Amino acid sequence: METFVFPCNSCSFMQDDMNSYGKVVITCCRVRMTLHVRLVLLGEELVPFGTCEIPIASSTSGTKIAIRGLSCSPSGVLSFIDSRGIWATYQLACQNTALVSTPISENLHLQRLTILKRQKPSAREGIAIVSLGTSLVLLAALVEGTQDISLQIWDLSYGVLLTAQSMPVPSSLSLPHLSLTVADEGQVLLTVSSPQRHEKKASPKHSLVYIVPVDPRLKSSLAAALGKTALTAEWVIQKTSNGQKSEEDDGPTKIISDIRTSLKKNHAQKAEQVFLKWLDSRSSKEATLGHEFVKKIFNIVLPPEPPTNYPYTPRITRCLLENAVVSTIMLNGRLITTLRERGDWENVMLALTTVADVSEDELMASAKFLIDRQCSGENAMDVDASEGYIPPLWSYLFACVSYPFTAAPLRLAIRKYLPDAQDLVVILEILENWIQGGTEHELGALLESLATNTQMPPSMADSPPYPKVITFLQALLDASFVALLQYQPAHDLLRRILSVIDPEINFIDSLEPLRGLLEPFVKVQLLKEKTDVSKESPAEWRRRKKQLEQRTGLGVGLYRLEELAI
Repeated sequence: METFVFPCNSCSFMQDDMNSYGKVVITCCRVRMTLHVRLVLLGEELVPFGTCEIPIASSTSGTKIAIRGLSCSPSGVLSFIDSRGIWATYQLACQNTALVSTPISENLHLQRLTILKRQKPSAREGIAIVSLGTSLVLLAALVEGTQDISLQIWDLSYGVLLTAQSMPVPSSLSLPHLSLTVADEGQVLLTVSSPQRHEKKASPKHSLVYIVPVDPRLKSSLAAALGKTALTAEWVIQKTSNGQKSEEDDGPTKIISDIRTSLKKNHAQKAEQVFLKWLDSRSSKEATLGHEFVKKIFNIVLPPEPPTNYPYTPRITRCLLENAVVSTIMLNGRLITTLRERGDWENVMLALTTVADVSEDELMASAKFLIDRQCSGENAMDVDASEGYIPPLWSYLFACVSYPFTAAPLRLAIRKYLPDAQDLVVILEILENWIQGGTEHELGALLESLATNTQMPPSMADSPPYPKVITFLQALLDASFVALLQYQPAHDLLRRILSVIDPEINFIDSLEPLRGLLEPFVKVQLLKEKTDVSKESPAEWRRRKKQLEQRTGLGVGLYRLEELAI
């Protein structure tokens, strides 16, 4: 039985002529599979107003279902959680002389709670709820497979979880009783007490009280509920149109739960095996690895604030990166930073080839880390057992320069992370080696690839593409030229770079007249690459050439290409 007392003038579901009474008392009592709700007006005397009945479960569900948590707000939103994890919400209303209850949302089927696995839990064991006003409810519950209490704020009018935090269960308490009480504005008291056991020898009981701060400005609104589907899905069992769990949807949900449980128990290898085995059994990986699913996996493998000694599974991260299904948005734009903090530089380098939205801030932050490490006297080529693989600075810069960056954000990132001219000189020395040979070397490699009808992979190149190197060099000089001028050791380096760049400008000017002649061919080549035409065999190339010659003989074209074969 639960009783709620509210000031009459704060109850928005009451009729206007009832404001003369001081208090409103709502009592809830369970009788078999029905919850009896009674409203009493409290003034100079008790005035019973009305009673309504709310079914707890259907007649076919049995009689073992009990209510584990019940809440009510001054606006008349009544909710309760039964022993199956079903969370029902009703709106109370006073109509004439009757009390009426109406469902305001579909029932939620909770999961991952310890109370759902207990055969005969006692009242308040491992779960408690309290209303925060209107349809907002604070839930405190023990999480299955962990020693944590999860604190969650739900908006029951939209059926979504707004926010969640966790706290460890005191080691002296096992399966404690939980209780929530609203205190002053913006504060809720969480009481964690020893379970009441019926034993012959009474053991000492003790309780702990925590203050849970809550933003008093938090209100139920559609704007706050938007975008909370992924967070809600972690704690609610999804249903299909016929109300049954979908086996197809249960697969990813079960995998997420298994990985989370394995990592909580410090079984990283088991988590990797479970994920890789499940992925291999799927025929279409692109359909399986959806955005929301990958985001959930990443937030489990790489949590924003991992607990102490939380295991890391680089094989799961690498598998997702290799399938090109990862976005930095999944980790709030901190993918490279998070991997670097974990010491997983192999996946950092892989991410720079498979992830399309890495920010320039992250690129330069990691560059600064490697520069500091190199300048501290450590050899970046060595592999330390405690640190694992850390790439040399030139290797990381190769990936950064080859990455599709934008000049304006790159300049801002350089000013933010590389304000010291001494760090800039280290990068300029590497760029100086890459601009040697310039456009002439680039044209030579291009002609060689055309002659052999092959394309050299970027990993086999001595330096990044020359245009990318020049663009990166220009952004660096634009962002920090004044700082380099004030640093005397940089002057000789700048002169050497200028001596290489000047001939390139003259060489490009001499090639400019060829633009009009060669531009049509360039457009055809770009169109071919855009349409992803497969490479031709020599026989197919000769056949197509013969057809072109026959067509050319029928008329005079704009350009004629003569070929001398020796």
